Amino acid sequence: MIKKAELTNAYKKNIWRVLLLIILNGLLLLSIASGSVSAKSHRIKSKVDNTVPMTVQVLPKLPPDNLGGRHLGYFVLPMVDHKERKETVRLYNPTNQTIKIRFKAADATTNNNGSVDYTGAHAVDHSLLKKPASSMIKVPQSLKLKPQAGRSVTFTVKNVADNFKGQKAAALNIIADGVNANRSSIRNRYVYAIGVVLQGEKLPKRQLQRLKVSGIDVGLTKAKKAAIRVKLANPDATYLKQTKLQVKLVNRKYHFFKYQDVKKDLKIAPNSSFKDDILLGGKRLVPGVYRLTMTAKTDRYHQTATKYVEITKNKARFINAHNYLYLKYRNRLLIGLLVLLIIVAALTIGLRRRFKRRKKDLNE
Repeated sequence: MIKKAELTNAYKKNIWRVLLLIILNGLLLLSIASGSVSAKSHRIKSKVDNTVPMTVQVLPKLPPDNLGGRHLGYFVLPMVDHKERKETVRLYNPTNQTIKIRFKAADATTNNNGSVDYTGAHAVDHSLLKKPASSMIKVPQSLKLKPQAGRSVTFTVKNVADNFKGQKAAALNIIADGVNANRSSIRNRYVYAIGVVLQGEKLPKRQLQRLKVSGIDVGLTKAKKAAIRVKLANPDATYLKQTKLQVKLVNRKYHFFKYQDVKKDLKIAPNSSFKDDILLGGKRLVPGVYRLTMTAKTDRYHQTATKYVEITKNKARFINAHNYLYLKYRNRLLIGLLVLLIIVAALTIGLRRRFKRRKKDLNE
């Protein structure tokens, strides 16, 4: 047996060793800190790059007859009785480098889930728009704008679609290319979009065809979330603003299988199509025939439309296999059921053994 005095001496030695290590570590940290402080006074200053970050200032010169006034910041041009219009945009280069500027006319399209794109990111749906606004706009030629210089450029709108009704929407894309540093090999590109809305004859409300459901699909969003994708189309030559869109799918055979979504403050471009995503979350998608009800409230009209659509087994199987939340909840449920079965089996076996033991004791 080890004596109590020996244990006490060993304990004291360990304490002194720990204290010594703490002191040594403290001295080491102090020396490192003092070294870093003294090093600050010996820093070498690099040469400052005086290149101004690449940008360009754009000012549209709105005409006196611009619909909505001259304070809008974009063109709304009446085209009735106008065969041709010439409009001006003022450019200014505030930087100390030459900037190359190009021009492109891009038709307004609608992004999925209801916002307007003016950069040409989506192709025009020619089944809805026969003569797009971009075909009526002649853009200026590309140019180079010197440092601290300004310049006015003119674009032309030719009314090739005589007596058209409603609106044709596009944007003049001003594309500036340059670098942000003299020694940089990376070129940057900035796109400035100025709206150009061409206003034709008034489109009466009774002639509006209204928002339509053109089909249904399943897929993954850009964020890799599983969704039912409802295909919608605005066949009218008018913007739909402040739109509240509600879409509901109810299984025709089993009504408790339903999926729905509500979105507010959507903006839809004239004569455009887009998709509305109904996120599944942790729900399982069940195949079958569904009753689809679409309710739209816009600044132009209120509308409810109904359509029967089918979700096939292959589509349901695909989306369920790629629905992370559903797979996570399903696996948790399976694990929970397995644990429950094990507990029930263990209790059953235990009770049977206890019953047999008790019966044996009674027989004895």
